[in-house]
Amino acid sequence: MFNWQWFYSWGTREYLFLLLFLAGMFVYLRRLILLAKQLKKSPQNLWWKAPLRLVTFFCLVIALLGPSFGFGQKSVQLIGKEIFFILDLSASMDATDVKPSRLEKVKYELKNLWQALTNDRIGLIVFGQTAFLQCPLTNDRSALELFLQTIKTNLLPYPGTDFSPALALAQKKLTNSQTAEGAKTIVLISDGENFGNPNPALLQSLKNQNLKVFCLAVGTTKGGLIPLAQGGYKYDRQGKLVETKLNPQPLKEIARVTDSDYFVLNDNQNDIPKLQKALTEIKGTQLENRILDVNANKYEYFLWIALAFIVLDIILIVKIL
Repeated sequence: MFNWQWFYSWGTREYLFLLLFLAGMFVYLRRLILLAKQLKKSPQNLWWKAPLRLVTFFCLVIALLGPSFGFGQKSVQLIGKEIFFILDLSASMDATDVKPSRLEKVKYELKNLWQALTNDRIGLIVFGQTAFLQCPLTNDRSALELFLQTIKTNLLPYPGTDFSPALALAQKKLTNSQTAEGAKTIVLISDGENFGNPNPALLQSLKNQNLKVFCLAVGTTKGGLIPLAQGGYKYDRQGKLVETKLNPQPLKEIARVTDSDYFVLNDNQNDIPKLQKALTEIKGTQLENRILDVNANKYEYFLWIALAFIVLDIILIVKIL
């Protein structure tokens, strides 16, 4: 099957080019008519070069639009990994010890990180005391970013933090996947304030399945206050301001047990490049076969045709006597 597409659409550049050409042709034909009258000859004997210049012009316009064409289709293997990002949405993620907040900083960094993981399928799980699948494994970065933009700490019904439901949900989704073992991984993102210690049996099960859990700790050990949507800051039952601090120990333990790495994200330390490198180094596997149209931008063909007609226009001389 022959496939034809345009790389660019007809726009301002092409319209300007057309106007300039028409103006030039008008001046050219007008001069020929005047010259014919002076020589008392028929204009048709002088302007036979006009078709050459029309062909040259249209070849240049086609080249500008970028004609892409080819025959048939090609099967391409997509090699990558499956990665579940599980994101803490407890109220402490609104703390401002990381600007503009822990959660907003994570959202900004994740968007850039996902774009760098070109061929990988990525899924998103959010959790507090319970865990929910926000986005299943997908190659669609636009859908991922759309889900990411809607995330807020008040999205979940129950306050608090428990790593175990989120890890168990990610494990279940990855276990049900047909992707080869070793090409699946988890990235846990939290400030570490965990009120439900991960089940040791769950961590051992993750290790046995060769499911690495990279941990990204967000926040500072100095801590920060938790702003409220209606203004002011969060207070505890005793009327004291709640100050949340990064607790790295549970995250380090999860990374250690699953033979993974621990990273930090705050205003003074950004380990996202290190996390990206660690994820990139995981060996991928064949995720799917894609059928692609075999075509490419062939603008140079039409440039050569235009050049040939320009040379022909120069070589051929109009005899007026």
